[in-house]
Amino acid sequence: MAKILKPLQSEGGFSVSEESIIDPDRNILKVNSIEVINNSFSDATKKEFITFNKANDAGSTVNLDNFITVGANQIVFSKASILLTWKGYPTAQYNVNINESVARIFLDNHGLEVGDSVTLAFDADGQANDGTYTISNVIDISTFEVDTGSVFDPFNAIIGGIVELQNFGLYWEYSAEIITTCLSDSSNNLSIAGISKTVLKDNVPVGHVWNINPVINNVTKTFGYQVGITTNASLEFQSTGVDCVGYICNVSSGRE
Repeated sequence: MAKILKPLQSEGGFSVSEESIIDPDRNILKVNSIEVINNSFSDATKKEFITFNKANDAGSTVNLDNFITVGANQIVFSKASILLTWKGYPTAQYNVNINESVARIFLDNHGLEVGDSVTLAFDADGQANDGTYTISNVIDISTFEVDTGSVFDPFNAIIGGIVELQNFGLYWEYSAEIITTCLSDSSNNLSIAGISKTVLKDNVPVGHVWNINPVINNVTKTFGYQVGITTNASLEFQSTGVDCVGYICNVSSGRE
């Protein structure tokens, strides 16, 4: 039977669940993602979307949502713009001997020198000694000491306590653009063909390491982006963790 094709028309736009997704001026609104298909090559598609996640104490290594499934014999050209933001002071561990006023503080690559001023907020064991102090001794790039002038505990040593360094600032950002290609072979084994990363802003707290990388999962046959945060204490003293947001564009095509 012959099939009569009719153009899809609407003067007032289109909606899904009573919410407009195309307005009368042909603007696309509030869609979860956009997928473009090449009519001449049915296996070629383009998909753009915004993705979110949060790295916190429950999980400091997280995947950005919306991993895509990659079939056999495919190429995925991917470009991602990703921003990480965090509200919090850099934290360090500290030790204090019995009946002593000197706190030995451990913070990788602290960059401090004797005579520098630091504002410290200790945990419950040392909070009576919160204040701003002059560094009295720098042992190495990861260890320094301050003398608070007040005994922490006359009867017990403090080992592995946590202190916030509030003079370093409270707000931090890391922004990067990543271009990469994911390949799959005839047996649907996924691999990363290459990565180009441009860091646009690198304002990461001292003592932290922040990473963003494209990753593959050869069990689920998926490809996406992963954020990893390494620190020596909680990510939730001043906030609920590191907010991660990305704008991702993936162009997929068959290899043969």
